[in-house]
Amino acid sequence: MKIRKYRAGDEERISHLIRDALENHRYDFKGQDPRLIECDIKRYSSDYVKELAAKTDIFLAVTEHDDEDIVGFVCLDNDELCSCYTRSDVQKMNIGTMLVEYVENLARKRGVKKLKLYSNFYSERFYKSCGFKLVDRITIDYYGVPWNASHMEKEL
Repeated sequence: MKIRKYRAGDEERISHLIRDALENHRYDFKGQDPRLIECDIKRYSSDYVKELAAKTDIFLAVTEHDDEDIVGFVCLDNDELCSCYTRSDVQKMNIGTMLVEYVENLARKRGVKKLKLYSNFYSERFYKSCGFKLVDRITIDYYGVPWNASHMEKEL
């Protein structure tokens, strides 16, 4: 695996990867309103990914031999890790960890002292394994659907 920066033209592959991750793991989101997954599936259209890329930093895990074969996605917005997904067929292969470490190092180089994120309860365990600590559990209005989120942070 290698990590590269988002390029124009990646939008459809990123959108497909996120939809795949959400659709193939929808029942793993314990304690969440199932409408949340539907919101994210609709939200992560190619157009939304393009908008996100215009205001944040997106990095992609790609296979060693095919720069277009996107297997992971991470988004960094200043001091916030705002999204991290891996394709369902490669989950549990440390690709997410590799992406998180990549943006941590980038944030550190940019002078960020503390990286924050908001996660669903299911992913909380993954982020704890990356060294994030739970700050608070909150409920966020997410496009009209209540989202029980874990506010987490990591000192860099």
